[in-house]
Amino acid sequence: QFGCETDVTTYEYNPEKAKELLKEAGFEKGLNLNMIISSEGVAVAEAVKANLAAVGINLNLNNLQYAAGVEQWRNHKQDMYYSDWGSYGVGDVALSVGNFFAGTGDDVVNDPEIVGPVIEASKIMDRDRRKALYSKALKLIADRAYWVPLWVWSMNTAMSKDLDLHINPDEFIPFYDAKWK
Repeated sequence: QFGCETDVTTYEYNPEKAKELLKEAGFEKGLNLNMIISSEGVAVAEAVKANLAAVGINLNLNNLQYAAGVEQWRNHKQDMYYSDWGSYGVGDVALSVGNFFAGTGDDVVNDPEIVGPVIEASKIMDRDRRKALYSKALKLIADRAYWVPLWVWSMNTAMSKDLDLHINPDEFIPFYDAKWK
């Protein structure tokens, strides 16, 4: 995906270090957090909850419909928000980064050091300059742990030498056009 930066800060799974950092931050006795989830994300959210519980963080999961969850997130009524996000075949990080880090309603961080490069990148055509701007923004996002990517979703398709199916790059697989040879 154009603009994707892989040379960013990563965080290893280390419960002991997490406990030390929580103690340094004044949360030796733990803390309580709330996270919005939707029905599609229950299994992942439960795994996150278990991992956080191991270091003393009690995570309350709030399963809300999308509109209600987004409203609470935008109004800072929840600490965390679990969601997935598709690129819909857009071969550019602009769709996701531009939605959540460009000073819009879904940008609950509004970090000017990130908003500036993201907006500038969205307005120019010079590929090298755009890539450099996205790189700067994504490195800051990772350094400050505004996002915690968990995995990349894989699209399941059908394949057979006897099947005629064209896979589009837009994440929508036209199974209705599939036919046997």
